[in-house]
Amino acid sequence: MPYVLIQTDVKLDPVHQKQALNKISQRVAKTLGKPAKYMMCALAPLEAISFGETEGKSAFVEVMAIGLPREKIQELATGICELVAESFCLEPSRVYVVFRDVLATHWAWNGKTFG
Repeated sequence: MPYVLIQTDVKLDPVHQKQALNKISQRVAKTLGKPAKYMMCALAPLEAISFGETEGKSAFVEVMAIGLPREKIQELATGICELVAESFCLEPSRVYVVFRDVLATHWAWNGKTFG
């Protein structure tokens, strides 16, 4: 059930998009000890983004999960930043990552909440 949303202005062809999403999805699933088949990872291409008064080549990543363990957040931050920077040819200093721990009562799948 973890979800990762990557927003970036870096354009990738469909093959590289799929590879990037797959790598990031696998890393998050492994770090959280969740089955990869329940991971959702999305890419939201942006026309423009600014970062520190400069434009271009940056990314904003959101990671959401039920019961996101605090002790895993630094490991996730490092791994996600590395993979996003590598996959999208970005400097790691141009990547923000935000983590959200979602209540089970606020997350649904197949028409039912998890809590």
